[in-house]
Amino acid sequence: MEAADEAGHEKNLPLKIQCIEDLDRRLIQRVLEGIQKKGWETTIAVLPDHPTPIANGNHSREPVPVAIYFPHQPGDSVTCFDEESVKNGSLGLMTGSQFIETFFGVGRIPK
Repeated sequence: MEAADEAGHEKNLPLKIQCIEDLDRRLIQRVLEGIQKKGWETTIAVLPDHPTPIANGNHSREPVPVAIYFPHQPGDSVTCFDEESVKNGSLGLMTGSQFIETFFGVGRIPK
């Protein structure tokens, strides 16, 4: 799923947005619908392995936007998955260790 990363390297914002929207519609939406239809109690996370800002086209080491679907836990008010929007959500931007602790329940799940 390198398309959004490659669009970042190209500094192509419209393409990066399109790649993320396609990923959401063609894969993530289908996975969520499938697990809900089957009634599976599965935690799902969506996040990039690193940022590739359009501004410079290079990988960076900043925290990344994260979306985690926890069964039986209501979502927060964030409706758009991007670096700016998720800052106001219950998870915010996360480092690797923060993500692992939250995803696997080592740390407290933010409210």
